[in-house]
Amino acid sequence: MSSTIIYSVTPGQHHEELRTLRNSWGSAPVVWDFMAKNYCPPSARYWMAEAGKSDANLWKTANDDRAPQYQRNVMRMTFDFALGLSQGLRPHRC
Repeated sequence: MSSTIIYSVTPGQHHEELRTLRNSWGSAPVVWDFMAKNYCPPSARYWMAEAGKSDANLWKTANDDRAPQYQRNVMRMTFDFALGLSQGLRPHRC
């Protein structure tokens, strides 16, 4: 079973494990669907139906400035070995 470990790191000061999430595959398709519907061209929105043809558009949404920072961070969290670098993040309610 896969898992995702979320750490908080303050360079030169401290780090801590915030949470371990089991079986991260369960939420990734929901994130991908949201990002595709909101930031991909219509021809790339049905990525699961035609795997491999539209993946490049989907993965680019992690750096798409049209998406708010918190959405890009969540998208990055669906990547293998993801490291999200951010400063001054505030909690956001979806």
